[in-house]
Amino acid sequence: MVPSSKYTWDQAGLILVSEKPSEEQTGTARSTLKRHLKVAWFSTAITLATYFLLMVTIAIAPSFLAQPITSGGSLTIGIIAGIVILVILITVSTIFTVWNNQVDQSAWDRGTMDDHT
Repeated sequence: MVPSSKYTWDQAGLILVSEKPSEEQTGTARSTLKRHLKVAWFSTAITLATYFLLMVTIAIAPSFLAQPITSGGSLTIGIIAGIVILVILITVSTIFTVWNNQVDQSAWDRGTMDDHT
């Protein structure tokens, strides 16, 4: 919710800040941004490590990934590995999105985050 005393709307529907943010708000916004970046880089590292592990396994031991789970079956270790990687990446993305939305909402509630869209 946008407090009316601090913000005004122009004709294009953009929010105009009517007062300069305090030092506390600026510091809180910076710390929030630092947390965003740490979590974003951590999520990126997990994603890249997961893909890199699969690519290295394909390059070094393709016969291992081609082995069927059961004798005579068509379901291979590689297919299972691909499904597991997808589940891991969807989980990491979901956790990051939920966390990010909670942090953004709490920053908005504190008045330390402005919407300039």
